[in-house]
Amino acid sequence: MTMKLRVATGALLWFLFAGLSAGTLDDAQSLLQTGQAERALTLIDEHLQAAPDDDDGLFLRARALTALGRPGAAERAYRQLIEQQPQRVEAYNNLAALLMEQEQLTQASQVLEQALTGIDPAYATVYRNLQTVNVEIARASYGKALRVDVPEQRVTLATLELDLDEPPRPAASAPPEKGETQQQPADVVETTPSPTIPLQESEPAAIEQTVRDWARAWAAQDVGRYLSFYAGDFRPDDGLTRQGWEQQRQVRLKRPEWIRVELEKLQIAEQSAQQAVVEFIQKYRSDTYGDVTHKQLILSRENNGWRISRENTL
Repeated sequence: MTMKLRVATGALLWFLFAGLSAGTLDDAQSLLQTGQAERALTLIDEHLQAAPDDDDGLFLRARALTALGRPGAAERAYRQLIEQQPQRVEAYNNLAALLMEQEQLTQASQVLEQALTGIDPAYATVYRNLQTVNVEIARASYGKALRVDVPEQRVTLATLELDLDEPPRPAASAPPEKGETQQQPADVVETTPSPTIPLQESEPAAIEQTVRDWARAWAAQDVGRYLSFYAGDFRPDDGLTRQGWEQQRQVRLKRPEWIRVELEKLQIAEQSAQQAVVEFIQKYRSDTYGDVTHKQLILSRENNGWRISRENTL
């Protein structure tokens, strides 16, 4: 067989496989929509034997497993899809819906917040689902705080369907090689420098003013000014990177219609020339959520004033 013939044969086989694969998934999706999840799963598994990392196949497999009442296997399929295609927002959304069905409210909220860092037309559905989860968390916290039984109510999240005609999403860009400069994402907020606060060896008033200005920037939903109160060596909790934490804070500040933050019983527990520990009762309210926490801020003295280096809930 000549080289040209081998190339032509290979191309023909590829086009035939691609056409058969698309037809298989079309048939599987039709079966799912008509309640024939077992038959759909058989077709999907046949497709994945030939293309084990196919995004559409993994997505439909998770949908079929969910329909068959196999949440553990469906969760694994969604997480595999998220790992290999982090911009696949439907996977985040439907995984959150699955977790919600299992009453894993905190995990559902975390998955939806991850999805909010992407850009996709399905953003509105993800956003509404996140609000629903947070309302449920607030209801549960309310009942626990007051030691009363909150009436049970069945809450479900909207799911998204797969559009097989949609062009594939681009893969997430690889991290830059050593020595390369990574371009800053468009949605990263530039921090607005906060007013310079005069530094003195012992000035409790300056420390208290910093903390109250931080709370005012939060309540004003001024993301840039809010972030400027955090020290360069601030370490976020929950294993987040600084950039990931800033993106998360941007979402949480901008999402509500309004925010109120009140600080009560503020006191400087410890103070030295370079560090201060401030404790207070924080009352947070928004149009979607509210809580009261005992908060501790550890502030470090920098060239432009006192800045938050650690933030703890006591």
